Amino acid sequence: MPLHPLTDDDPELIGGHRLLARLGSGGMGTVYLARMPSGRAVALKAAHPALAADLEFVTRFSRETETVRALGALPHTPPFAGAGTDDDGRPWLATAYVVGPSLAEAVTAHGPWPEASLRSLGARLATGLAALHRAGVVHRDLKPSNILLMPAGPLLVDFGIAQAIGTDDRTGSAPGTPAYMAPEQLIPDREVGPPCDVFALACVLTYTACGLPPFGEGAPGEVLYRVTHQEPELTAVPDALRPLLADCLAKEPERRPTAGRRRPTHRRRGLVRGPAARRRPRRHRRPHRAHRTRPAAPHTPAAAPPDAPTAAHRRRRRGPRGRGRCGGGDAAGRGAAHRRHARAVPFPVPE
Repeated sequence: MPLHPLTDDDPELIGGHRLLARLGSGGMGTVYLARMPSGRAVALKAAHPALAADLEFVTRFSRETETVRALGALPHTPPFAGAGTDDDGRPWLATAYVVGPSLAEAVTAHGPWPEASLRSLGARLATGLAALHRAGVVHRDLKPSNILLMPAGPLLVDFGIAQAIGTDDRTGSAPGTPAYMAPEQLIPDREVGPPCDVFALACVLTYTACGLPPFGEGAPGEVLYRVTHQEPELTAVPDALRPLLADCLAKEPERRPTAGRRRPTHRRRGLVRGPAARRRPRRHRRPHRAHRTRPAAPHTPAAAPPDAPTAAHRRRRRGPRGRGRCGGGDAAGRGAAHRRHARAVPFPVPE
């Protein structure tokens, strides 16, 4: 994310955080690169002073703060760093500063992604959305500029219009970005749940694969008309992903799969593996040289030194003990007994 210098209207401190640069600005507020008193760099989002008296806006900002605070421990969201109100009464929210481009910047700079990278991105985003939904939160504004690319995986940011599952937004407005909004988000007083994030996920993946969202760009009214009345344009999407994205872009929310089931479905239909890719039978591999078993060498008894006395010699010196022993019988019998006993004693026996 590029840095921009501070302007004369920007304060030096907000909530004890020293402002260093601007990260971005919109109709609701400005995001700064700031430094905490401890020296930690944070991304600090501050509302415009003119909106500090708007009760509806303050309520929405407080809801975003509580959402970020609750999701700060998840691996797919930036850690929560602090929140409060400055001397002018405007609310602010700080999260850990993440050094990385957004998905929109990456696609603009380098073009559409190859299929393998698209599958990995889709699986990781689906995992992050499933974690959000298990925590009871719907993002409602998932788009390429709200996805930061990090070495460990993408991060979901900007929960300004996120809400808890099962709650209604009775403002009468349709918050969101037209090219990534689900049809049910355009219906007043309609409860919006996790299926709208699945719809936006398919739009994000189509943009990543083609450089354009599935319902095109243009005036907001034209885009919203195509979202509600026309089929998505998926011609440039890889063949392995087209049926999957078409299911996620269904007009009816109940027909879309859930984000929690996206990962195994991706494996089956090709987001992680291609549809025709099958595991090859595992070939028998020869064990490593160090692990190979060798046949044991036959045991060869060590021959007794000629000068070492054996048990037969000691018995012979002790005198005859009966026939058949070394001390009895003829010389041939004594020699055979000596040889038999010599073979039975593998090691020299000291006296």
